[in-house]
Amino acid sequence: MCTNADYECDEKINVPLTVFGSVIMVALLVLLNYFRSLVGVWTMMDGKWHQLIVLTPEFTRDVLPWINVSLGLALSLACIHVIYGRWMPATRWADLGLTVFNLVVLSQILHAGSLLLFTPAALDGAVNSAVLVVPGVVFRGLLWVISVCMAIGAVVRFVQLLRYTLTEPARSSA
Repeated sequence: MCTNADYECDEKINVPLTVFGSVIMVALLVLLNYFRSLVGVWTMMDGKWHQLIVLTPEFTRDVLPWINVSLGLALSLACIHVIYGRWMPATRWADLGLTVFNLVVLSQILHAGSLLLFTPAALDGAVNSAVLVVPGVVFRGLLWVISVCMAIGAVVRFVQLLRYTLTEPARSSA
């Protein structure tokens, strides 16, 4: 059990929140793997519904497998949390490793080609192509912000875990 006041390693898991997050992850896996055609922008123009499918074949080929692995690892960690009911040093390290893996996946997404498909033909030419560039730019900008926040969080957790790992043996021998 951790005695470090700065970093409580033996903290209890919020089981309902962990289960809820797991359900969301499973729903995302199902949506991205079996119902990709539903991921898009739906608009009504001239009394008819139009869909703009936003995921490219490159997304499915290059990025989706990595997202599947990431979500699978996150679900495994969530199951361990629910079973044990608390954070442990090993699950903290596993969570940090998962964060680093997610940063690699985000990096792959950011450096991949066009992952979002925004073409005027998708909306029967009703939208100016210049307007369709904006969602792609916003998407990439949002991913950069998420990446920076995750990287900062990973560094902070790494320092906390390292400090705990280095100070805990000294405490237990005292």
